[in-house]
Amino acid sequence: MSANAKLVEAQAEGLDFSTVLANAIHDMKNSLGVVLGMLDEVAEVSEGAAGDQLQMVRYEGRRVNHHLVQLLAIYRMQNHGYRAHPDEYVVADFLEELGQTNAGMLSSRHIELQIDCDPDLIGFFDRDLIASVLNNVINNAYRYSRARLCLQGRMEGSDLVLTVLDDGDGYPEHMKVEAGTRPAQLNISKGSAGLGLYFAAQVAAFHQHRGRRGQIRCDNQGFDGGGRFSILIP
Repeated sequence: MSANAKLVEAQAEGLDFSTVLANAIHDMKNSLGVVLGMLDEVAEVSEGAAGDQLQMVRYEGRRVNHHLVQLLAIYRMQNHGYRAHPDEYVVADFLEELGQTNAGMLSSRHIELQIDCDPDLIGFFDRDLIASVLNNVINNAYRYSRARLCLQGRMEGSDLVLTVLDDGDGYPEHMKVEAGTRPAQLNISKGSAGLGLYFAAQVAAFHQHRGRRGQIRCDNQGFDGGGRFSILIP
């Protein structure tokens, strides 16, 4: 059943609109995932201008997919008591996997991807939620970086800090976030940027340990004044 048909059926039966909308978003996300998978296969064998255009289509498709994932997750967080499901991971391996997922897209713009992490560093976090946040940041960095991007993992006191650094022009003032900013303090009306930061802050806050919640930090301490996004996990 199409998304429009579901909405019509919901109105006829007096169902909760937000629930039907969430189901429609879920269907759209799955369909877009199939399209992106096909684009990945075609992009691997395309060269020249056609290959560059495919990478831009890929970028925009991933951007829409990230928004759908965020909307669906936020709905579940607000309506179904969604919680993080953390497990133990080798952080360097996790970052390497993120790098491999985005390597084709980044190489199309000749952006060098670096991994900076102790190979023995262990982290305890919800892999899917954190990957969703960082993939969104990487996808945005693809558009604004000049030639360099770094995925970094380190300990800061008792917090695991996962960071994406780029060499672009940096974040505008309305996107800068100080550590300790709560999700409710973020302006979600700032378009996709506001939604992305709200989602990231919500995911971070879901990670709790001994009464402390995770948080995000967004500033211009990247390469040569470029952007730096960090998620801190207690």
